[in-house]
Order: sequence, then structure tokens, then C-alpha cells
Amino acid sequence: MNLNNRFAFAAFLAAVFACPPASLDPAYPSDCPTYANWDYGFHYQVHPGFKTPDGIQVDPTGQQISPRLVDRLTRETERCLEETFGNPPRIPDELLGPSDCIKGDSFPLPFRRDCFAVKVPDNWSWADANPRQQVLADKAPAGGCIDKGQCKTTEGCDCHWRAGVQGRVVVTTPSFYIYKDALIRLMTGCGNPWAVPEFARCAAPTTAPDSMGDQD
Repeated sequence: MNLNNRFAFAAFLAAVFACPPASLDPAYPSDCPTYANWDYGFHYQVHPGFKTPDGIQVDPTGQQISPRLVDRLTRETERCLEETFGNPPRIPDELLGPSDCIKGDSFPLPFRRDCFAVKVPDNWSWADANPRQQVLADKAPAGGCIDKGQCKTTEGCDCHWRAGVQGRVVVTTPSFYIYKDALIRLMTGCGNPWAVPEFARCAAPTTAPDSMGDQD
């Protein structure tokens, strides 16, 4: 190898090791709260493409997702839970069972934005039962669709999640229509936010079901 080639090779190695990868797995501080381990059967790779102004890591999977939208919905959920349960929060005993709360009667407030991430997969589709609703590719138990009147029996019921939790990651369609539901499950450890009015009002959507996540 001549001198010029050696310099070129050295410059190449320096460039390779100086430049970080284009995308990294979510990184969380060591002092994050312990969240409930909800199993939706998701197996998404999560490579955050940006952080919101409030510090939430987001993997848009190449889609145009508004950072301010993610922050707005997160703040609305946090504020509603604080107004409902106080700070520090306490969930009344009579709500724990119906809401499937598995972490006790309290949860950390404010939300640690650096302790969770958001994934918006690009393999979502429009629901057959409602062409204005976005659904994830992942199958959900038929009971949820039966309760909504989308199926009459489990046989042939093609039910899909619209949002859910994977570890410390909230997975959602671009509409973020059910984002608050999944965020509540992650942050509170309560797996059925729709069972009681106190949680249900905080989980209520504030985006359109067919919006694309690119508007605040």
C-alpha cells in the first residue's frame, strides 16, 4: 500500500468511527420508573428519528409526524390524570379492580418524557369495518371488536389494535386516535381506561380518526 493509499484508508476509518449510526435504539436514564409489562404481542424495531420539544423520543418510520402533536396529547393526558387523581395521585380503591390496575393506587407524576418513546409503524391500514379508522397490522382479541359492534362473533372477526404498549414504547397509528389510552396504561399500570368515567375522560381522543399525524 503506497503512502497516498494509506492516507486515504486512514481517512476512511476515521470517518466511519467518527460518525454515529443514523438511528439508535431508545436510550433511557437509569432512574426511570418501573412500568407495567403489558404484552400486546408487538415486535417492532424502534429507532427514534427525533425528540419532541418536551424530550419524547419518536420513531416515525419515515412518516411525517408532528413533534408538537405528540407533546400536546401527552400534556393533555397528564393534566387530565392530575386533575382527576391529584398530585401525588391516588386512585380510589373502588376503581382499581374495574380498571385492571396492577401497580397499586398511585403512579408517578409528572410523566418522565425521557423514560418512554413513541413508535408510529408504517404498516398500518384502514379498517374494513370503518374506512375512516386506522389500525395497526397486529391482531387484537376479538372481544374488543365485538364490544364495539364491529363483529358479532369471534369467528371471522378480523380485529386489530389501534395503539398499544411495547416495553416502554407507545405504539400508535399516525392519527394518534387511541394514543392516550395506551399512554395511560403505560404510565398508570391500569389496563382498562374505559371501565370507569374517571379514566375514560382522560383517554378520550382529541384527534380525528383519519388524521395523519402531521398537524399539531
